[in-house]
Amino acid sequence: MDSETRKHQLLEKYNRRAIETGMRLQGEFFLRLVHEFDELDPEWTQVWLTWIYDHMYNRRKLDDKTRVLIVIGECVVADEAVQLPNHIRSALRMGATPDEIQEVILQAHIYAGMPRMIKGMRIFRELMRDLGLLNLTDPPFRGDAREPDLATNGPQ
Repeated sequence: MDSETRKHQLLEKYNRRAIETGMRLQGEFFLRLVHEFDELDPEWTQVWLTWIYDHMYNRRKLDDKTRVLIVIGECVVADEAVQLPNHIRSALRMGATPDEIQEVILQAHIYAGMPRMIKGMRIFRELMRDLGLLNLTDPPFRGDAREPDLATNGPQ
């Protein structure tokens, strides 16, 4: 089945406003998730779509950009590396700048700590480089516990 046919099936089967909101925020990534959930548990999928994408994302108390920037901070605090790139792309789609996204990730260290912030920043760096939005290079340093001078000379 082609993607356009499947999209129309999902729009007919589920809460249309929820599906349209998810597509607006996350594009095709969202439709893939709905497809995967639909095959596993349609009843749960309907509840999830209605609660998150019809109700929470459409409350109109915050604009989409602000809401997605908050979700990025939540991903960093929760150490959620799987969803973080998707929400970064969504923030860009909603008009956030790389500087704004970076600031949210940096701010997350206050509650999340440095290790989680560093993971989030590395995901951000890789995605910005892959998207061609920032000119970033691979660090020339390993940055692990295998420092050559320690291996041969022991601690100083």
